[in-house]
Amino acid sequence: MRKGFVWLSLAFLTLQFSTACTRKEQAIEISQRSEVQTLPSKKLVPGQFKEVPASELLDGSAILDYPADYPFVPTFLGDDGLVYGYSMDEQKGKSSLVYLDSKSGDYKTLKAVDFQHSPVTFGTYYADKEITVFHEYHYENQHSSYYLWTKETDSLTELITIPGVSPLHFSEVARWNQDIFLVTSDASGNYPILRYDLAKQEMSVLEEKNSGYPLVVGDDLYYLLLDNEQLKTELVRYHLPTSEKKVLTRSQGQEAFYNGLCAHGKELILMKQMDNRVIFERGIGEQSEEILQTDHAEVVSCHQGFLSYIGTSRNSEDGRMLPYLYNLDHQISYQYDHSVLYLSNVGIFWVEYLKPSEEIGPGTIFTAENSRMRFLSFEEMRKK
Repeated sequence: MRKGFVWLSLAFLTLQFSTACTRKEQAIEISQRSEVQTLPSKKLVPGQFKEVPASELLDGSAILDYPADYPFVPTFLGDDGLVYGYSMDEQKGKSSLVYLDSKSGDYKTLKAVDFQHSPVTFGTYYADKEITVFHEYHYENQHSSYYLWTKETDSLTELITIPGVSPLHFSEVARWNQDIFLVTSDASGNYPILRYDLAKQEMSVLEEKNSGYPLVVGDDLYYLLLDNEQLKTELVRYHLPTSEKKVLTRSQGQEAFYNGLCAHGKELILMKQMDNRVIFERGIGEQSEEILQTDHAEVVSCHQGFLSYIGTSRNSEDGRMLPYLYNLDHQISYQYDHSVLYLSNVGIFWVEYLKPSEEIGPGTIFTAENSRMRFLSFEEMRKK
């Protein structure tokens, strides 16, 4: 039974890279006509981004060592400066959520679970200096549990457990003051927005409809509504102090729809799927500007003026998915050809290949023989 454990653990890492793709597949299979009902954005200026080697930005990154006595697969960089990942011991039947301190280089285990016939996997979806929200999934009984790590007391709180959830689901988390917003499957295929009050320790439903991409900017929560029956996507602004909700823009049909959301400072960046392209628009309506187009984009992240996503390989014969990295403030496109890359408000974590990727066997990327972990601190970068 244990032969499948390595494959399943790697499949879980793949899920970290499939959020936008899953949204896209959710969306829309009937209508042959579509129209994005918003004012047209300004067109992209050809050659807007200057292309430079990623080494110009990343060569000064610190080197982080892999642990000596157990495997570590990095999956998330938090605003707390911790690199979260998982470790699975197939022989002992133990799965662990582990974090690496990017400053000290120390490793610690946050939670460990024993398993027998089917693996248990972990994913981290939010982390700041006060709290971390992570996910534990049991393949055997298909239980999906979410936990809160409070760092001041070093305590774990179970936020919610949802039974009967398919392994192919996703999670998204945002925070505003004492509220945590969680989007995940309710086991029926719907993705409501749950609201957890940290002070009262109470969970409630903020949005019952199928939702995604929760994003807090100031006192506003932005998110997308995804109506698969009516073939409609809507961008919603929810003013948190007053609970006032407003639809800012919408799309209708399967050939043009919204499928992502992030922010550049206080400006929204909305991803629109149209004509087999993903269009990144900064702003809404008359003030919107097309800043980027690409064939494919998943796991979009924007922090401190940098934008990253997972896209198709620049080498059309390769077939691999690759991270793409942009500096929006200085309009630079970095040519990145290594393994995973994660952004947060504290810096850039990336994994450097030590040999050509085609020489690295399946499941062996995150080993000292094949790669090394690197971290670029924004604070240190700006001191230079």
